[in-house]
Amino acid sequence: MASKRKDGRTYLRETQPEVWKTAQEMSRALAGELAGLKWEERVFIFDQFIRELVDELMGPDGLNDIALLPIAELLPAGDTSAEDAGQLVASIRSIFTAAMMDLPDEEYSQLVMAEDPQKALLLLISELEEHNEAARTYIAKEGLDSVLDALKPLVGVTVLMLADRASGNTIEPLTSAAKLKASLDQTWGEELA
Repeated sequence: MASKRKDGRTYLRETQPEVWKTAQEMSRALAGELAGLKWEERVFIFDQFIRELVDELMGPDGLNDIALLPIAELLPAGDTSAEDAGQLVASIRSIFTAAMMDLPDEEYSQLVMAEDPQKALLLLISELEEHNEAARTYIAKEGLDSVLDALKPLVGVTVLMLADRASGNTIEPLTSAAKLKASLDQTWGEELA
């Protein structure tokens, strides 16, 4: 007898107990947008979701504020901006994970294997270990460069992955900071500096 998989609602009630209803509305809407699309399309929809949510909650400079999170240790004592941004990053990851959990069964069952760099990127963002493992397996087999290339046009996804200091599944531990910066500078220049 197959076990029933956990749904996004249950997951959000566990991970975002204070705001799970709002998070569930966002994750269901996101799941609806992602369903049936190719991974190349999904990654751009999720990138847009991140940018719109950050803009709504933090204002037009929100992505830049989050991009500074990796250097939070340099902020003055008592500055809570890094903590606030960190909470937003955690919420976005939970919402995205719940959206993935609410994909139709035939699509959900495909989340244990990454066949392309865009899917690997998204599986790294998921909070589920089986998704992360699929992404790491892809990266070990295909190399990190294709994933870094797929990341270049995705400002929201990149900032989320750089800022997520609480997770070992960010892009940063997978490559040296110098290589990541060089890769992104080729596309963005000094945009996020």
